[in-house]
Amino acid sequence: MRGNLASARALGAALCLMWLTSTQGACTRSWDLTTQSGGGGGGPASGGSTGNGSGGGNNGGEGGGAWGGGGGFIWPGSGGRSHGGGESGSAGVSGQPGGGSGLSNGQGGRSGSSCTETRDWEIPAADVIFVVGRNQTMTSFFGDATRIGAVTNAIQSVIAGIPSAVNYGYQEYPARTGCTTSNSCCISNENSFRAGQLNDMSRSLSCDPGTNVSCVAMTDGRPIGPALTKTSELLSSSAANPTNERYAILIADGPPGCPGDNAVDACNNAVTSINDLGQSAKVKVAVVALGDDASSNSCLKSMAQAGGYFDLKPIRAVDLTGLKASLSQIVGNAAKDYCTIHLDFDASTPLMIRAHGNLISYDVYDKNGWDFDPMGQYRWIQVYGDACRLLQSATRKEIEIKTCPWPTGP
Repeated sequence: MRGNLASARALGAALCLMWLTSTQGACTRSWDLTTQSGGGGGGPASGGSTGNGSGGGNNGGEGGGAWGGGGGFIWPGSGGRSHGGGESGSAGVSGQPGGGSGLSNGQGGRSGSSCTETRDWEIPAADVIFVVGRNQTMTSFFGDATRIGAVTNAIQSVIAGIPSAVNYGYQEYPARTGCTTSNSCCISNENSFRAGQLNDMSRSLSCDPGTNVSCVAMTDGRPIGPALTKTSELLSSSAANPTNERYAILIADGPPGCPGDNAVDACNNAVTSINDLGQSAKVKVAVVALGDDASSNSCLKSMAQAGGYFDLKPIRAVDLTGLKASLSQIVGNAAKDYCTIHLDFDASTPLMIRAHGNLISYDVYDKNGWDFDPMGQYRWIQVYGDACRLLQSATRKEIEIKTCPWPTGP
């Protein structure tokens, strides 16, 4: 379906270019600017009738023939017509390559106005809460590191790769400072961060079992059910769009339960907490199992099925490389909506969209650039391919959207 739509858009673009000089108002909204310089195409060197030059870059170059060269907007007309503040194209020279002969010389185009009007927009950021086990067995070796050391490293890596497309939060279990309950197995309140508050794994969350810092609790208990219940309190309340994607990433090296708990009851409690998250807060729960034993655990399988993510089974991770890949995949799926831009205006003039200072081009084929989606409206923009990944790596301050006036004629 997208291929047919892209073909229709491409045909519409071609027709638009043919009629643009006479019906300018009919071909608005669907264009962005290029940045490269380029010369206008040439007319015949001698004896020709009407030279019709091809398009140049953002700065129109020498025009040739009666029609001259198209400027940076792939705009037919006299000379290289510039858009977005580029230089005017210079006139063609009669009898020379690129010059007109038989009819009048190509004329230099006029400079267009700069794209300076910054516009407001909204972009959705997903909520992702890491729910991390810090039970005593998390000090076991995991490849060349400990399990908890690998988890900290992997989370740092994921946040660095996608710093702003996701509102990150964090909840650990069990508490490292002890509990008031008799079984010393409760959730943590001190190392609990709302979505958007966890920019990196801060010093308080780092773990080095070789130091005096207590990085895990002195219990093998995993109060996963209560930890997931608290997750709903950590979701962002300030998101512009309440339908933003919401994920909890549960990282565990074994099934839920505390000392003295009935294993079946502990499992049912965890599954119930996951179901409640899905129904009340629309949260998908991805279960990442550390090690072969955890990935084959029947309770973790039931929890993954209730969580509704991926292929409804625990995601197996046996070393740091695999763990990073798994977390990156989950966060990448959560961040996909960051490539949807909602303008606060109808785009009736060309747009310039940049991320990290790099131009994101208009792309009717929806492969690597931006396009209006769905068709027929001019407020919702979808960004595709590498351009989407570029957008995901940018903070909101590094994203720029400007409108550009139509260029004037010669």
